[in-house]
Amino acid sequence: DPSITNTTGNTITVQPATAGQHCYTYRVTDDFGCEYTEQVCIDVLPEVLNDQPNDLFECLAGTPPILFDLTENDAVILASNPNPADFIITYHETQADADADTNAIANPTAYAGADGQIIYVRIEYLASDCYETSTFTLNLTPPPVINPAPDLEVCDDATNDGVEEFDLTTQDLIILGVQDPAAY
Repeated sequence: DPSITNTTGNTITVQPATAGQHCYTYRVTDDFGCEYTEQVCIDVLPEVLNDQPNDLFECLAGTPPILFDLTENDAVILASNPNPADFIITYHETQADADADTNAIANPTAYAGADGQIIYVRIEYLASDCYETSTFTLNLTPPPVINPAPDLEVCDDATNDGVEEFDLTTQDLIILGVQDPAAY
């Protein structure tokens, strides 16, 4: 079979090109010329398809701890996967824990993370031990400074109906002050 890539003694290395069940017949001839066969089948699951999770941001306002909902990334991670129900996602504090599938974060919807902390994600098939890992970063951002802006005034038009339009965006740069407008 072309998927057999190496044979060394009783060890045979196979590399099937497609997912599915692949069966191989192992033939042995004893010293008396008698032949014995054994069929060995392996199941190859499709590749674990996952997208890169987003870094998460929370405002550093209020009383610590600041809680992150790590599961916000579930839909992002499985977005390109044609069968997301076939997988389980767990979150871990170390790569070793993610690889060993140990010490998963107990409450990923309310995790007290630290600024700059890396979270390790394990995406695993429910029916096997096949998995991939990925990472994202937790970020705490300071709250914006809201600078006071002058009141906007306009005279009522000829209809004298007490209703006029105001362009509030003219106050944006005053309110932001020295803060980067692209960040808000």
